[in-house]
Amino acid sequence: GRYGDAEAEFRAVWDIWRRPDVLGEDHPDTLTTRANIAQQMGQQGRYGDAEAELRAVWEIRRRPDVLGEEHPDTLATRHNIAHQMGQQGRYGDAEAEFRAVWDIWRRPDVLGEEHPHTLRTRFLLAKTLDQLGRADEASALLTDLREAFLKRLPESHEWIQELEAYLAAR
Repeated sequence: GRYGDAEAEFRAVWDIWRRPDVLGEDHPDTLTTRANIAQQMGQQGRYGDAEAELRAVWEIRRRPDVLGEEHPDTLATRHNIAHQMGQQGRYGDAEAEFRAVWDIWRRPDVLGEEHPHTLRTRFLLAKTLDQLGRADEASALLTDLREAFLKRLPESHEWIQELEAYLAAR
């Protein structure tokens, strides 16, 4: 829960790794550290700052000479951008991003329908649709989601617990 301290530590690592004589700005480890900085910002309620930082990471990761548009790390960054949009109440924007990520992740040549990351995006898309007042569409996405998660994750996993709590409160 010490998100400010964690952000400071990630920044210290990032400042070293991004130097051209160490790893450089575009190195996957440098970009992961930068994405971790953004996650710490989001944990502190700085959703706009987190989104901006994640967008900077996404712009680099999506380049063909780095990772490309459909690499799991690139898509995870885009997923996290959508999450930060939702945290800011920008549900329409979040829906569009979650749909774009979900459409790519669920393809068999990327992750497939039942990969935990695909399922997580499906869940957050459903929550976003609920926020937009589109409960029927959300319900369709939530159908069998718990069972799909349980094929890949232990029942105690935080994503399953979050889903169960959401369904109970819905």
